[in-house]
Amino acid sequence: MPKPLRSFKNESDLLKKYREAVERAKYLSDIDDKLLSYNEVINFCADSKKCAKTDSVKRNQVLFWTYNQLGDLFLQKNAADAPKNMYVYAVQYFQNALNFARSGEEEREVLQKMLDVYGALNDEYNYKKTFEALALVSDDVFRRQAFLALADSARDLYQEAYYLEKALNYIDKENMTLLEKCKDNFDICARLLEIYQALGNEKSEARIRQIKDEAEKILN
Repeated sequence: MPKPLRSFKNESDLLKKYREAVERAKYLSDIDDKLLSYNEVINFCADSKKCAKTDSVKRNQVLFWTYNQLGDLFLQKNAADAPKNMYVYAVQYFQNALNFARSGEEEREVLQKMLDVYGALNDEYNYKKTFEALALVSDDVFRRQAFLALADSARDLYQEAYYLEKALNYIDKENMTLLEKCKDNFDICARLLEIYQALGNEKSEARIRQIKDEAEKILN
């Protein structure tokens, strides 16, 4: 068996260190031991100024895999012996993983896990914040639907208007007929008009009324 790597020379060393951790973790039954194994990858990079300052695709991919795996292990630990106590650590590692995500798919994967955690904790503030972040890295159809769902659960008129405005921005980007887009525009604007009237926001009311009137002309 080759000797474990002791110092970072290039990104390939970090990948080798990660593979060592994966291979070692296969034969470990205790979750804490698995956590220590993957933490060695993080420490291996953190202990080297060169690795800490390197910003490359390979280095970032390995760190994404490692932080994501650590988050998953804390979820397993939470389910096994410490309900809810480990969620905070899981979220921290998932947040670190997001910093190294290279694609929308990777971001969506991690954000969905965070969303599940906040849902289990009944943490409404962070749930909505994460749901919004998930919407922004999803396709346009999901974005509109997500912001409408957030508007439906808003805590006040200001927050409801904020989410409705977000939903309104994505209608034109969806693959729908002109009539379908106009219908969605009309419905969202009708809700926004009621809100801005209640808030006495005349400027926003005039802007939304113009959009609603244009949509209504096409629908008629």
